[in-house]
Amino acid sequence: MLRAVGPALQAINPVPHVVAKVHNDRVRPLPNPLTCGAIMSGTPHARRAVLRAAAIAPVAGLGLAACSPGDGNGNRSAPTKPVDLGASDEVPVGGSKLYTDQNVVVSRVAEDEYKAFSSICTHARCPIEKLQGSKLICQCHGSQFDARNGEVLQRPAVAPLKELPVKVEDGKIVAGPGA
Repeated sequence: MLRAVGPALQAINPVPHVVAKVHNDRVRPLPNPLTCGAIMSGTPHARRAVLRAAAIAPVAGLGLAACSPGDGNGNRSAPTKPVDLGASDEVPVGGSKLYTDQNVVVSRVAEDEYKAFSSICTHARCPIEKLQGSKLICQCHGSQFDARNGEVLQRPAVAPLKELPVKVEDGKIVAGPGA
């Protein structure tokens, strides 16, 4: 049988809200939960902290892995100089082509008009490796961009893709600074 005990028990157990156990007509206070844990292996607070850290560590590792590009090459930058992307007729009028090795997407707006954008996601700088029609899809967090104008179609990215200078020279597409 359990019952609340008043001031008489406070001298034995100074925590007034603790319930006492009555057994064989003797009132005995229950162990103080703040000190009984110390007898085992550290205070309950320390034990909880260790258990909490052990539970969080694998989750944090997964979170970091999710933010990595996953491709292993680690190339997270747009061209810093002009790059030759190949024949201009590889990009049909009204179509787009993704050049993953150079982190560039090129769209052909008209017969003699091209647009080029960096294919580095503006959210977490992951290289975008998927193009569906004219939609670029970042595999890291799901951001989507329009390959024809670089605009964000789906968040979490909020900034558009960086536009790159592009030209056709001797039947080849050249994109990047200085093109």
